[in-house]
Amino acid sequence: MSIVDLAVKLGKAFEGAYSSVVKNDEMNTTITQEARTGVYTITTQDGELIALLDQGIVEKQAITMVKPHTYGVVSPGVYTVPGHKMQEILENRPMDYL
Repeated sequence: MSIVDLAVKLGKAFEGAYSSVVKNDEMNTTITQEARTGVYTITTQDGELIALLDQGIVEKQAITMVKPHTYGVVSPGVYTVPGHKMQEILENRPMDYL
């Protein structure tokens, strides 16, 4: 996975938002941060972002897919990322995309 690609995609989701809840309708993506733990939850229907996050899991990055407990079915598009890892990812975002 290109950390730059993931950083660019997540950076786009964060555009114009400076709170603990980010909603990007164009990407069908919502990012929330749990205040106590700093963990980000990413809920998205953006295929490119899902692919990048899945690749991060394969490469053993600090990204986790949330698996709902009902019916034992994995719900694609819901992920958690620790706060320090999200900061590291976003720091790798090239300035060209800002």
